[in-house]
Amino acid sequence: MKKLYISCVILILTASCISTQVVRLGANSPQRPEVYWSQVAVYLTPEQVPGKYQEIAMLEVSVSAVWRREGALISALQKEAAKLGSNAIILDSINEPPAIVKLADLYFFLCLASRSKAQAVAIYVLHEGSQER
Repeated sequence: MKKLYISCVILILTASCISTQVVRLGANSPQRPEVYWSQVAVYLTPEQVPGKYQEIAMLEVSVSAVWRREGALISALQKEAAKLGSNAIILDSINEPPAIVKLADLYFFLCLASRSKAQAVAIYVLHEGSQER
């Protein structure tokens, strides 16, 4: 019985982890120093970006939908973008499993079946007068 309890605890802890995938764009992109994640702006569309920007990477994060706190997906995207020196992200999509799937996961203690996912493009917004391309 003790082994079963420990196995369930390990399952819960690993299921609640956020997994990330990063695909860098542009081989000639300059390496930028890491920034603090809260400094990474979030835009819903490219039209909202104030000025020219460089695309740095495609980002995807995934977290257990049952144990996810509000804002976890976006803050995870911001943290990954900050590691790349990005100063903004453009959200592409956020996908949530249906409520019935979340309830079934919670009831049957599955935790791995329903995952919330988000995708974004990490960008670097160029400042006015910048010579970067």
